Amino acid sequence: ICTHRSSACCNGGGLAPPKPELPCLELSGTSMQHPNFAILTVHTESLGGGRVRFHDRSIEADQPVIVTNIEKVPAPECHYVCCLRTVFCCGFQCCCPSHPLDYYEADVLTFQEFAQRVKGMKVENLMFFIHGYSLTPRKVLPGFGGDHDFGSLYYPNTLVVPFIWSSVVVRDGALSITLGWMIDRARAEVAGGYINRFFVALNEAYNEHKEVKDLYEGGNVHLYAHSMGTYVLFNACKAIVMEKVKDVFNFGFVLVKQANAPPDWFHKEAENFKASGSKLVKAGNRVVVTFHSGDLQLMKLEKVDLATKIYGHNHLGIVGPGDIEHIPNMLAVAVKDICPKLDPGAHTFHKNPNFVKFIKSQMANSHDDGKRKVVAKLETKGDEKLPESEIVQVPHKQLENAKVVDDGEVVGIARKDDGTVVGITEKVVVTKQPTNADAELEEGVKVSA
Repeated sequence: ICTHRSSACCNGGGLAPPKPELPCLELSGTSMQHPNFAILTVHTESLGGGRVRFHDRSIEADQPVIVTNIEKVPAPECHYVCCLRTVFCCGFQCCCPSHPLDYYEADVLTFQEFAQRVKGMKVENLMFFIHGYSLTPRKVLPGFGGDHDFGSLYYPNTLVVPFIWSSVVVRDGALSITLGWMIDRARAEVAGGYINRFFVALNEAYNEHKEVKDLYEGGNVHLYAHSMGTYVLFNACKAIVMEKVKDVFNFGFVLVKQANAPPDWFHKEAENFKASGSKLVKAGNRVVVTFHSGDLQLMKLEKVDLATKIYGHNHLGIVGPGDIEHIPNMLAVAVKDICPKLDPGAHTFHKNPNFVKFIKSQMANSHDDGKRKVVAKLETKGDEKLPESEIVQVPHKQLENAKVVDDGEVVGIARKDDGTVVGITEKVVVTKQPTNADAELEEGVKVSA
């Protein structure tokens, strides 16, 4: 006989006493509580007064919401005397026909309220996190001490806000892993659509509220996707119409970590690049892809013939992105170069000190990438010789629109750091950068060639 109180059988069986809430996490000898925010792309039940309830088996959302003050609450009493879970349990979170394992309640925030909270905290960075396969909210939500709750390692300089999407929990075993992965893959496609909805709504708020617009000033918003969370992001990018999200799908740093996603996502001629990857690389000043040839979790999935026959390979996190010469703002990094002492088969390692240090440096460097110094020497305008160079400073992702201006009239072009010329106009010749290394490269300042 299995009642709700003993319903932990999908996690190994037996009675499961409630786990105590964790105290504040220690950072450098000081007790600091990472703020408790999340974005829910799962169904929520309104409790009134701006409060909602959700649980482990919540599926599709009506509309993604930002929540705070997240608390685990007792589950409703189960009235089933006998539960079929003990008879037919296949290892999935969805087995119980009655109740999930964990319930949560939280306060809903508008985009404006969220922006005001972040501003009041005076953090330097905001980082959205998309988690991976087979994870319950408890493992991801801030303050519950899960393996994927790593925000305290970045706070108070950076606020980490996870997207919670509906993911199944599975037991070990080839059948459970295979079926669980296939279910999660389908759910990841749905979650990608909801994340697109989130950014569309956020973009509308950006245009309506100064507080939301201020949140994006300075290029201090970043995006971190891990494992199957990268496949969620892959699908979000496919769904995105850039004109609808252009102001907010816009990051200083984008991390694609141990991607359980197609290996041709960033291949120049691939359909996956044209439909998805090309949007993502334009969205970040700096895009970093980490890969690990010994990743046991991804290797385990690659060895499941049924999955690869149906869906093709999804081991970008093992093989890396391939030739990225056509993506000047992308960096591909082998995990062993970041964490030389890491377990050879590691897949998660969010909390590895070397990896955290690496992410912090990438966020800091992406701020500089956001303002590239582009120098063009104008030799002629019609028949007239121009003796000076114009210095322009524009965001990297807007270089295609950069122009050199003389007396208010567009007369020239800009050049990327790699020497590629963009936006050519007639009768204007652009040569190499001036050799004056001491020139003050500020917007609108002219220096001698």
